[in-house]
Amino acid sequence: MSLLPQEKLTDLLKQKKVIPFIGAGFSSATANVPGWLGLIKNGLEYARVRNIDTRNLIEQSENELSKNNLLEAANFLKEVLNAPSFPFSNWIKEEFENLKIVSSDLINSVLDLNQDIIFTTNYDTLLTSYNNIENKQLFIHNEYDQALNSLKLNNEIVMHLHGIFSKPDSLILSKNDYDLLNKNLGYKSFMQKMLSDYHFLFIGCSKDGVMDDDFLIVFNFIKDWFSISSNQHFILLHEKEVTNKNHIKLLTECNIESIVYGNDYNLLSPFINSINPNYVERQEKISKYQDKLDSEFKRIATKTKNFTTETNSLDSFLSSNLNSKYDWVDSEKMKAFENILSDYNNSIKNKKEKLKFTQTIILSIFNISELKEKVELWSKYSESPKNLDPLNFITTALIAYDCLLKIPKEIVSDIKHSNHYNVLHYGFYNDNLGKFINEIKLYKKLNLNLEEKCSDDRYLFENLKRIIQSLKSFLELDSETFYKEIENATINKNIPKSFIVIVTDKSITLRNENDQSIIYAELPLNENFRVSKIEIVSVENKILIFGFNSNTCFYWNPKEDIFMNTFYFSEKYQINDFIIDKEDNEIVVYLKVNGQIIVLKKFIEENKIDILENFTSSIKYSNGFLSLKRMDSSYKGDVFYKTDFSGKTNTLFTVNSLVDELKCNKILNELITDFVKDDPFGNWLSIIDVKQLYRIEKEGKEIIILRSSFLTQQDSSVLFIFEIIQEELILKELIHLKYSVCFCLDYFITEQNNLKLVCGYLNMNGNKVLCEVIELDENYKIIFNKIFNNATISEDFNTTDTLECFFTNENTIILKIEREKILTFSLVDESKNKIQILENINTVKFYNSIK
Repeated sequence: MSLLPQEKLTDLLKQKKVIPFIGAGFSSATANVPGWLGLIKNGLEYARVRNIDTRNLIEQSENELSKNNLLEAANFLKEVLNAPSFPFSNWIKEEFENLKIVSSDLINSVLDLNQDIIFTTNYDTLLTSYNNIENKQLFIHNEYDQALNSLKLNNEIVMHLHGIFSKPDSLILSKNDYDLLNKNLGYKSFMQKMLSDYHFLFIGCSKDGVMDDDFLIVFNFIKDWFSISSNQHFILLHEKEVTNKNHIKLLTECNIESIVYGNDYNLLSPFINSINPNYVERQEKISKYQDKLDSEFKRIATKTKNFTTETNSLDSFLSSNLNSKYDWVDSEKMKAFENILSDYNNSIKNKKEKLKFTQTIILSIFNISELKEKVELWSKYSESPKNLDPLNFITTALIAYDCLLKIPKEIVSDIKHSNHYNVLHYGFYNDNLGKFINEIKLYKKLNLNLEEKCSDDRYLFENLKRIIQSLKSFLELDSETFYKEIENATINKNIPKSFIVIVTDKSITLRNENDQSIIYAELPLNENFRVSKIEIVSVENKILIFGFNSNTCFYWNPKEDIFMNTFYFSEKYQINDFIIDKEDNEIVVYLKVNGQIIVLKKFIEENKIDILENFTSSIKYSNGFLSLKRMDSSYKGDVFYKTDFSGKTNTLFTVNSLVDELKCNKILNELITDFVKDDPFGNWLSIIDVKQLYRIEKEGKEIIILRSSFLTQQDSSVLFIFEIIQEELILKELIHLKYSVCFCLDYFITEQNNLKLVCGYLNMNGNKVLCEVIELDENYKIIFNKIFNNATISEDFNTTDTLECFFTNENTIILKIEREKILTFSLVDESKNKIQILENINTVKFYNSIK
């Protein structure tokens, strides 16, 4: 017996297979946000009051509104307001920046569904600014790649499909905006994946029996783009919608099943709660979160009380001298605080103790509840700073900022480069917040009345709030967890000749490639500082594992070292990448940091080479470095560069010149021609998106492979195969990977000296292909290929994205699927295929001393 729609929805919610899709009715009920029609009318009035219409655009827009042509009306509105520049950006921020929540019921109901992904067409941030204990990450429509990557890291996300008010150029408001969005193939692929992997639940898309205008646009979008959706979707409708038969079209044209929540919009939140199978689970999560906060407050209070007698006297001194509400920050009293803290920190080598002591000293000036009160006060009176008790608020921020400056630099650096970088507002790292403090000090120096000068400056007080919030978050940081003690590594004198290395947040382990439960050696890591990449190098009969996180490079010998060896530390800039090479049997490290390649020989800095900061993939080759430039969907310019060892950079290819090479291939040219012919914006979008470079040495030849996405009707990939001949890069072959987008690649040189490639695929086109193995002859022509899909494992295996792939020998490959599955495939004996489940895998590498 089939389930009723409501029963099926409840079952899917329990499986975490639902994406709540939030419409304008949600924001209207929560914070009285105007709908699409109301927003356009507000914008026209904004333009009319400012008398900026010199071409009768307001009248033309209102004429379109009278015909209910909202998209055309928005075109004229954006033109008269000079979107996305001023005053359009000012207007849109005024509409959405400081919303007051009138009812949190609907927000809680949606968040309590406890799903990993939420979609919304709304411009506001209500879904991430209230009760967001999961720290859901926010993305807009052109950040689909980042959103997918975030999901792969097990983060929860909110996707703003029509943009967000803080990025005015991202807003999808007018017909022109929708036309451009309609041509974004990457966005289409992302939506196709979401529609096929999940079930949408449309919430807040109608009110009082009338369908919202923005949902009607989305409805047509789904109907036109994805007319056939294998997955069933759902919408919560007012009773009148069903009475008026509006639900029939949703079901027959978009496979959207309607569920009636009642005859009053106020019944929507209780109805959602009634069908939610995850309510208890999320309430437990909230309770644990609150318990953790309470525990932290008590722990810090206990630490403060039980500190040494000397510390208690310091507390007494600081409290009596610095707790005066209007004491000036640059007084001798604050200098005394600085000296005391500096003297104590100089006597402490352990960072954990420094962090604990700094927090304890600051807690003698502020308690967390006082800072929390100021943050909540801002939330309540952000529209009218005069109600904040401005002088008190300013003084709190001034002292709070000086407290932040007293945090030891090494601890600030660690926070900045850790997974907890948002403890301190980014404006503190780049000193932008300090500008507001200096502004107040200048007013004070000029003997200006601070209340009269600042009380109406909302932007000033918002940044003062960020200072207070930063100090509050710093005091809440758990030193025990942040500077967690690390156990000694498990070493092994008998490391085998081949193994795989698996990196998680917690450790680096050497494991048996056939049975990952067998661990040869393990290096514990501080999970607050994620290792981004590793390389394995053999030198002088030693195996060294090289790795880096945001600010530290290290190596580890799993046979001898019970702790990692740190050889480079960057206090100010983030480490973006590294290349490990051997020259004359000595290790040479090339670090990419802040637009430079830093060369280290014998782990000592020897040279710096300037490069373009926006390079993504870079490899070292015989004459220097080859690099790719970060590009967006419409970029056509320089994209592939070479840099010699002196730092001289030349362009090898533009996007257009690479496309010209594709056009020399008959089949690829036909695909390009059809795409451009069928798509009027085909000449605006890039046909390819360069991704990564690989270098291979084979029979004295230096081979370079450029992996790129091929963005035509169906997303696929192209490999450009080059040889370095007389210091020139010569294109030898193009290989079209037609099944999907290739995300990763590895190679093996066979006994016949053929080049064998394994290409790992993203599950973009619903074809359930995991990877493809290709063998090339000496002229790079395909002589063998084989596809591996879900059926290779089992018929019920759920195909997802292949993020890493490599050969362990000529006939065996290993794939990392998402962050939890390791698949082993045999090219000659499928009975040996197997899957192993691990947790939170960041990266995997294979090593074979004879490969």
